[in-house]
Amino acid sequence: MESGINRPLGVAMTSNDLTPALGEEIRRHLSGMGGRRGMVFRDLERGLDSEQIALSQGTNVANVEAHLRSIERVLSGVLPTTPSTALKEARAYNFLLDRDLSPALRNYVLGCLHDLQARNPSVHIEPRQPGATRDVRVRRSVASQKTCPICGLAHAGECL
Repeated sequence: MESGINRPLGVAMTSNDLTPALGEEIRRHLSGMGGRRGMVFRDLERGLDSEQIALSQGTNVANVEAHLRSIERVLSGVLPTTPSTALKEARAYNFLLDRDLSPALRNYVLGCLHDLQARNPSVHIEPRQPGATRDVRVRRSVASQKTCPICGLAHAGECL
């Protein structure tokens, strides 16, 4: 069992399992998300409407509204019922898997992904970012390395 939710690891979740604390943690991770969904979320947090977000992102309103619906579903804990939408929605949950999640949120995200996979077998349960690692210790050690004053990269030894 994971702390915070009394379910075995990865058991399907419901919107009732999304506590305010988990919702806040999801918001923090969405605000750091790359790609269109992250940019739309940050613009939404700044108080922009669909048309303003579309202008700021150089896209159309329909695209923005699709992202807004997805963000709303993730933040409300409501999972889509259609196989095609389940596949699209899994992207946001897979992105979360690569983040430094609390045990309760990791359990919740895995449960959501298993539920989405039951709706569409094409859903994969894996980090979304290319080359991403789930090992938080590796990410933390890389983040704590000093950067080279010459090239701006973190590397061992002298700059070539």
